[in-house]
Parts: sequence; structure tokens; C-alpha cells
Amino acid sequence: MSLQFRADMDGFKELDNALKKLPSGVARAQLRAASRRSMKPVQREAKQRLASSSWKSEKAAASVKVMTLKNTRLPSVVAVSTDSDNWIAALYEYGFHTRPYGNPNAPLVYRPPESWLRPAWDANIKRVESNFGDELWYVLQRLAARLQKQAAAGKLSRTGARTLAGF
Repeated sequence: MSLQFRADMDGFKELDNALKKLPSGVARAQLRAASRRSMKPVQREAKQRLASSSWKSEKAAASVKVMTLKNTRLPSVVAVSTDSDNWIAALYEYGFHTRPYGNPNAPLVYRPPESWLRPAWDANIKRVESNFGDELWYVLQRLAARLQKQAAAGKLSRTGARTLAGF
């Protein structure tokens, strides 16, 4: 379960130029890494909200993760969600009908939503936007340092050499 939002970032001309110099696969991987790192505040708050809800599931709260989706047309798709074992957290996010105590003859009772993911996103969107540029510069610097270390050791691959030439 995950909520879907689209965020377009403006004002990153230097970063965009740096990414265009890299091979497309490498640029996409660095963009995914920066996106994943910038979503950490949302993950932390979603865990806190889920743990403090009336449901109080520590197991579900521990399973909140930042995931990247790879086979998409977009260069970077990031989701904050619980794992598939804790699918019931989605029901608490949106609300659901249930029978009390599993009694099949009891009337359905509506359980209103206890949002935990959307408020975490709303509270942290400004931080995600401001952190993204810094995180992207960080992962690019980390990549350049790793490639320079490999080049000094004589263990640089062909893709690494093309990437290093882009810096």
C-alpha cells in the first residue's frame, strides 16, 4: 500500500547538467539513491504515526520502508510503504468495514480511517524538497570518490571509466 504523489523539482539546472554527462543507467541509479535518501523523514514520521495509532502495531511500524520501483518509464519512482506481510495497515489508512470479533452473523461496523502515511507526507514535503538537491550532490560526490579510488587501484570498469570521464 502506498499513496502516490508526483513532485516536479525546479531550480536544479547544475544537477541536471551533471546527470546528463553520466551514462543513463548510472544517472538513474544516482537519482534513485538521492530520492530514497530524501524520503527518510517521511519514513520516520510514518513509523511514529503507525506505532502510536489506536492499532499500535510495532511490527507494522517496523516494516515501513522506502522502496524504489525500477521498471518504470520515469527515471526515479520512490514509495514509502509497509511490506506485503502488513497489508492491513492500508485498511487503517483508508478506513474499512469489519465484523466485530470475527462473528460472521454480526452486522458490519465501519472503522473510520486512521491516516498515518498522508499526514507524514504532508508534514515533511518541504523537508523532502529542500533535502533532495543536497542528497543528489552527496551521492554524486560519493560516486566520484568511489570511481577515483577504483581508478587508482587499477580496477575501473569500462562503464566506470565513461562515468568518470563525465565528471
